[in-house]
Amino acid sequence: MLIGTAADNIIEMSQHSATLECSICMSDFNEPRFLSCFHSFCTPCLEPILRKWSRKGSFPCPMCRAEIVIPPEGVNGFQKNFYVAQPKPKAKTTVYKTPETDFPCEIHSTHTVYIYCIPCKQKLCVRCKEEQHVDHDVEYISVASERERLKMAEVTKNAQEFLGSVEETLANAHTEYSRMTKEITSLKLSARDHAEKMKNAIDKDLLALGKHLDSERRARKKKLQQFALEMDDKRKSVASVIQKSSATVMNESEIDILDNSRSIMNRFLSLVRERIEYPREEYSFQPREIPNLGSRAIGDVLNQSMSAISVSIPKRVLYVPMFEVKAISSFKTLSGENKVTSIAPISSTLAWICYNNGKTIYLCNKDGVERKRIALPGKVADISVSREGNLTITSHNGNFIWQVDKTYTGIVREDTFPHKPRDICSSTNGLYATFIVSANLLNFDMKAKLVKFDGDMSSEKEIPITEKDDNILKSPRGISEHANGDLLIANYCGNNYYEIVVFSPSLQILGKFKCETSETTDVLKPAAICCDVFGNTFVSDSDKGRIFLMDKQRDRFRPFLGPEHGITCPGAIAVDGTDHLWASNSDTGTVTVFRYMK
Repeated sequence: MLIGTAADNIIEMSQHSATLECSICMSDFNEPRFLSCFHSFCTPCLEPILRKWSRKGSFPCPMCRAEIVIPPEGVNGFQKNFYVAQPKPKAKTTVYKTPETDFPCEIHSTHTVYIYCIPCKQKLCVRCKEEQHVDHDVEYISVASERERLKMAEVTKNAQEFLGSVEETLANAHTEYSRMTKEITSLKLSARDHAEKMKNAIDKDLLALGKHLDSERRARKKKLQQFALEMDDKRKSVASVIQKSSATVMNESEIDILDNSRSIMNRFLSLVRERIEYPREEYSFQPREIPNLGSRAIGDVLNQSMSAISVSIPKRVLYVPMFEVKAISSFKTLSGENKVTSIAPISSTLAWICYNNGKTIYLCNKDGVERKRIALPGKVADISVSREGNLTITSHNGNFIWQVDKTYTGIVREDTFPHKPRDICSSTNGLYATFIVSANLLNFDMKAKLVKFDGDMSSEKEIPITEKDDNILKSPRGISEHANGDLLIANYCGNNYYEIVVFSPSLQILGKFKCETSETTDVLKPAAICCDVFGNTFVSDSDKGRIFLMDKQRDRFRPFLGPEHGITCPGAIAVDGTDHLWASNSDTGTVTVFRYMK
């Protein structure tokens, strides 16, 4: 039946060959080729189709989407369609038309100008055409002027649209200036009020300190006066001993001296043995620390009770994009592997790379030169490097998280958990990891949770599995820290629905938004997500063969890197601390490093 159908198709095509057109270019066939599904296309039309959509030696038919095996010779290996008649070239003819208005020729004054030479861009009369422009392509002046009129109308339309955009941007700039002026004026008033409050608090402390010191002075004076009275009594007693001893020596007889000397000596010894303590007390003044208003970083959110002021810097109004993509290096993956499952840059030139969830991770430079490797006890799910250089790795098959020392010589810590870890992120606020806590063999009813760890890898806090009976995380597809400290997690919710869930550093849910493009609202299927220090968020989509950038104003994504940059099947992506984006290509087995900021 298939052969009969094919034959009928060929016969029908031969009967109507004069009217057949290529369904790709919508023009007459040019070297038509048969596909195995019996659809025919131009040879020049098939060549870019093969380059763009070929995967593992086949590509889908543009008409019926049947999978077509590519011959070893490429497009030229397909059978030519001899049943389609090739169009015959039409002879060039020149038809002249009298113009609506007569314009005399500057060279031949007796002839009027009504011909336009396309390559020379000159207005001609019939003699000019026959003498100097015989083989040139010409057209009527009316036709040329109408074409230029349409072009100018299009330019006018585009200029009006651009003018509207510029005027809107200018209006936004004026609005932003007014808002900024009000905000700065309010900030100055707040600063003045804050300074007044600080001054009043210092004056109050100074007054309290003065009262306290006055009280201490009076108490000290009383103690010193009492001490002076006691010392005066002691002075009188010592003087009495001296007087009595002198009188005894001068006037008493020998018998009296022997009788009185003992009592005088005992009295003196008792006076000497009495302990004399000077009531000395040390006083010192240590003022409270005066807060430095300039020590806080701009942009911190502080309470009114804090001794500092925060400033919010408004966004710049830009019309020209800040991005200028340039590939600075590209290299093949090691050991013949063609799938990079995780990338963790440690600088603008070095990154840890894992291939096919293997048991070994490699430290490579941007040219693909291996600098170091680490063998692990099991397969790797994800790797992450903190700003301090600490390397953390999650297990792909087991329930382990490994940590490697800063010298990258080997594992220094292994922690076991009741659930399987998946994605990991070493952020400025701690270590975060997602865990798959429920799943069956058919991958239905998957549930996950987000956990924050402290320094000794004990669970500091975790987001629950459900919140108000709604799943928060179902199947995470990557986690990254935004420049403002929030956590962004790509999450698959089922039924071809993907979303980005935003968490605060304390694991509070801040919002969710659907993964879709800004132009056509097509659904994105994130394979990985990463954020840079400039506040940009990137998502890779292997099915669409592109890397997308988030539109900050609309919470949607727009195409950023694609086949025109050598990206056809992106997998793992990562950014370093500058402006380099590391992107892997699963179909070609390459890793490309892009510089993307102007």
